[in-house]
Amino acid sequence: MVSFLTEFELEDTSIGEPTVRHRPSGICLHSLRDPWHEAKKIALDWSNGDASDILIWGFGLGYVAQALLQFLTEKSRLWIVETHPELCTLAKQAHPNWTIWQDRRVTITATQSLQKLQDFLGDIPPAAEVRIHAPSQALLRWEGGRLAEILEAVTLPMKNSRARASIFQRQAEANAPYLSRCRPVSELFNRWSDEPVLVMGAGPSLVRVLEEIARWPKRPRMIAANGALPVLANWGICPDVAVCIEARPSARRDIQKANFAGPLVVFPAVNHDVLRAYQGSLYLGFPEDPSATRENTLAAGVGTVMAPALDLAAKMGGNPILLAGLDLGWKEGLYAPGAMRERSSPQASVRATAVSGHSFWTSPAFAAFAAGLARIIENLKTANPRLRIYDMKTSGLQIVGATPWPPEKLSQLVPLQEIEFSLSSP
Repeated sequence: MVSFLTEFELEDTSIGEPTVRHRPSGICLHSLRDPWHEAKKIALDWSNGDASDILIWGFGLGYVAQALLQFLTEKSRLWIVETHPELCTLAKQAHPNWTIWQDRRVTITATQSLQKLQDFLGDIPPAAEVRIHAPSQALLRWEGGRLAEILEAVTLPMKNSRARASIFQRQAEANAPYLSRCRPVSELFNRWSDEPVLVMGAGPSLVRVLEEIARWPKRPRMIAANGALPVLANWGICPDVAVCIEARPSARRDIQKANFAGPLVVFPAVNHDVLRAYQGSLYLGFPEDPSATRENTLAAGVGTVMAPALDLAAKMGGNPILLAGLDLGWKEGLYAPGAMRERSSPQASVRATAVSGHSFWTSPAFAAFAAGLARIIENLKTANPRLRIYDMKTSGLQIVGATPWPPEKLSQLVPLQEIEFSLSSP
């Protein structure tokens, strides 16, 4: 049997299951003898026998993705990118009863739109493991163009910072028409003079802090990450400033859900829908180390929006700065959305042990986030020795350089400098 659809043709294999060939290049996306046997071997190799969150680039006729389902846990997620939508049509025609079409753990995008691909990739957690279907990769390289560039950029997504920077550069270029209406973030600098500023992330400890703040005679100034806005809206709180640097579509939903219309600080590569839809005042900052002297820069490169938010609080004149909702973990009541995803078998996790004996599994991203924020705090305190920074969590790990709040709760906390990180298996 040979069936034609645009540039692809279905061919029968020796076991009667179809494979597919790209006619112009001659590239065959699956085995000509036994695509199922090939797919099961690839799936076992990709999952290491125990799959967690996986991003697959290249669906083809879906043999590998379908075979991979048996290795997924109930909490696992599988994201699939296919840049030839006609292949998904062929796959459904060839195997309409496959479970992958109804599996809630699976999300498939089939598009050649750069913007849709960037939006899709932006919603995938950084901890997801990337797997490239080799024949699909060969086909995309044969075709060339910007899709092939994006493929190269996500082959090792979180380990290839230069390639990821290239993607964000293109996102910034696409945002250029909207960025022109932004005011420079430096217009917000020095607006306050030694006023207490509460810098808020979206961790669950934020609620406990808001309960405490509600009893204070005077509300402090507030700077919120976009993820904290819906929580604040439920408390009837509108922060003085919000910060959003995310390329994910969910960033716009956070802002809309909270009905926030105050000053919003963004980076050039922020999700384009945020810029297009926001009706309030936009302020544009550029990612830079806080020790830089160039105007309109904010700390970045840590992997969390709390970095520029903390730097902004200092540059606006906040003192002391109070950190809230900055939990950076998932165990012991700690949680950080999108960064620490618990796994049934955390083979890629880090074992953290404190001198006090406190021990838990967490993600390598925890160490990166915490170390980066500690660096920023050190730089800010060097620039302003009078600056005081407090962490208002009531339990869990403390950020280096941030004094526990209130001071008498020090005995309940485990300072981060006492944590020893070591790679090991569970």
